[in-house]
Amino acid sequence: MQSNLELFLLAFLHGSFIATLLLLVVSLACITLFLSFSIGLFFVVVVDLLNVYPVISRYYEETKANLELGLVLIVCVLTNRVVGVSLVLKPFFEHLGSVFKVNARRLRDYIDALKLA
Repeated sequence: MQSNLELFLLAFLHGSFIATLLLLVVSLACITLFLSFSIGLFFVVVVDLLNVYPVISRYYEETKANLELGLVLIVCVLTNRVVGVSLVLKPFFEHLGSVFKVNARRLRDYIDALKLA
């Protein structure tokens, strides 16, 4: 009788684990669908407002142009920083490459010496 209780407990725990996983997956899917519906509805409302009120449309276009200019400036600054860092690190990587070549040459010579012996 004792072994049957252990099997029942194991089956119950296994079923609870599977049910919890399924519940998490279903709730995540429902949250994702709700968020996508909400975002879609928000953008439909925004597009309708832009067509109804031209004043909002003008501010929207100005804000959009400012954001695009800001993103271009950020990309330019990041490119400048990356080029600077790469120029500073270039000698370091060249040194690593030369060290690797020296070690590879030593290993090749060692292997050749073992073949001759």
